[in-house]
Amino acid sequence: MVPDLRKNLPTILLLTGIVAPLLYLTTDLVASSMLPGYSMVTQSTSVLSAPGARTRVLVATLFLVVYSLVVVFGVTVWLSAGGSWSLRLIAWLLIGSAILQALGIVVFPYHPAEAASAVPNVLNLAMLVPSIVIWYLVIVLGVVAFDNWFRFFSIGLLLPWLGYVVLATVGASFFVPGGHPGALVGLQERSMAYTFYLWMALFAVVQFGIAEVAIPGVLAGGVPGLARIFRKVPPHAP
Repeated sequence: MVPDLRKNLPTILLLTGIVAPLLYLTTDLVASSMLPGYSMVTQSTSVLSAPGARTRVLVATLFLVVYSLVVVFGVTVWLSAGGSWSLRLIAWLLIGSAILQALGIVVFPYHPAEAASAVPNVLNLAMLVPSIVIWYLVIVLGVVAFDNWFRFFSIGLLLPWLGYVVLATVGASFFVPGGHPGALVGLQERSMAYTFYLWMALFAVVQFGIAEVAIPGVLAGGVPGLARIFRKVPPHAP
């Protein structure tokens, strides 16, 4: 049974690594369109799963499916990591972030009608903020774990993520139409979530070599030094 499981690991990881991001994106877009007056730029995704929101059941249910897929994804990464400590750490961090986010949705949901300092909202942030930090660490480990084009892709995501933090800080003084003060928290959260899930999907493809990177290979043809950057090589344990 175990040999069969390991034989199917590439398929399991590819499916979970791609379905989870697509389901997250679809859920967010559909739920956002269901709330009248909701702004994806100035309002948090947590509003969609807040108690009393018409979208809570839909969002909480589908996001739990997303987080379950991420847990399975993490397990398959761990099982296929071999001797790479960086891949094993990525696996544990992915599982931890999914658990924290699930708790933030189901057990400690955001209450938009209450102050940010209210106990329920503090507990919600206590779950979600560490999970976002974990995402950043996972991308950092992606730089360590690979020695191909995916390393450069991961590096390319790190600086924008620091920009998202600045955006959240500066956005605190931003005023939305109607004169109500609000942050660009929706834009910040979605920028982070969408880019991370894109990273996760590409990680699944690269890790198991499901597809050949044809376009980068063409671009690298005949250019000294670029062939090695875009060539698919196995992850290593530094």
